[in-house]
Amino acid sequence: MSAMEQFKSLSNGLKLLAFMVLTVASFCFAMFQGGFVSWFLFAAFLPIALYSISLYFYPIENIAVERNLQKSEYRAGDTVPVHLKIVLPVRFPLFYVFIHDTVMRKRKNQIERTWRTLQFPLLKKTLEYEYEIPKISRGEFQFTEIRVTVADLFGFIRKEVELQEAKPFIVYPVTVPLQYLPQENEFDQGLARTKDMVQRDTTMAISVREYQQGDRFSWINWKASARKNQLMTKEFEQRKNQDVFLVLDRTPCKQFELLVTFCASVVTAVLKEGIEIGFYSFGKEREYIRLQQGQSHLQKIFLALARVEDDAEIELAQIIRSEELLKRHLQHIVFIVHSLNQELVSELMHLARDRSQISVFVVKPRQELISREEISLLASLKQKGIQGRIIREGEFAHAFARGEVG
Repeated sequence: MSAMEQFKSLSNGLKLLAFMVLTVASFCFAMFQGGFVSWFLFAAFLPIALYSISLYFYPIENIAVERNLQKSEYRAGDTVPVHLKIVLPVRFPLFYVFIHDTVMRKRKNQIERTWRTLQFPLLKKTLEYEYEIPKISRGEFQFTEIRVTVADLFGFIRKEVELQEAKPFIVYPVTVPLQYLPQENEFDQGLARTKDMVQRDTTMAISVREYQQGDRFSWINWKASARKNQLMTKEFEQRKNQDVFLVLDRTPCKQFELLVTFCASVVTAVLKEGIEIGFYSFGKEREYIRLQQGQSHLQKIFLALARVEDDAEIELAQIIRSEELLKRHLQHIVFIVHSLNQELVSELMHLARDRSQISVFVVKPRQELISREEISLLASLKQKGIQGRIIREGEFAHAFARGEVG
């Protein structure tokens, strides 16, 4: 029992003792004083005293609580409906019940929302309430305890219990529809620039493999499936360097939610084109998801994006300098950042020496002014063959317009 609970218990005990003393005193006063007024005062005080004394022994710790959500996955901005069912241990005339429910954001371990209500159940044994959490933010959440408080009519005796009823749910980032159009595609036969949508060359099947979630129905090789007694998918000739590796900057910034939204939108668009994509971010926890495709892979990246926070303690430039993983990837690397500085640009130029394509998106709020330094740094990147672009809130759908990012 915590110190606060001990204090509340002691306070209730003293109040109970006071009620008992006052009841005896009012009875003695009526006996010795006599008359209508004395007995009337005793009769008026007696029900209040008996009710408060009875409430003191009410088994509030035996209250049962059940919390239900319609689903466990939501999108940022959704409304989360919550249904509470509270079963009281015995039928007792409760004048009011105060209910306090809390949802915590797990990664930051902070209270996200609270809900309070004052109800008047009287002789009801089962109480059911519904409430909504509007415009929930992105993240991983968990309902923790429900605090139930009962009291007498004047609040002299108060009893409180905290009931543990954990109920986790996750809120994925919102996405903006956009079309991924890379600047160039590379074939086995050589380099060819094109502005067509990236696809597999389905005229050249070179092998078969086991069916994976997300493969198209038309890719199934029925003869091989019959031989092996399981679904087999054709493996096609693929254009080289189509794969995309996303790097999300997690240094603290006010527009971090915009970065996550843009990142989620790019992931959705790239996977829709049948291209493999990987994801990397570094903060208090390192997130690395290998190149892959399919619906299950999309779910894995979105789970990481739901949990990620802007909690990096070192700059992105230092991460690029020390992370060997980024130097090994020869795919199209897309950096999603909130600002540019000279150190970051220098590291990007150094990284670009051994690969054909690097893109940098600088995500800005709608009204934020662009500094001359950032404009100059973007120009320096383009001179070195690195595609750079400032993308504002509300312009995400045109991020890869005309097959260009710069």
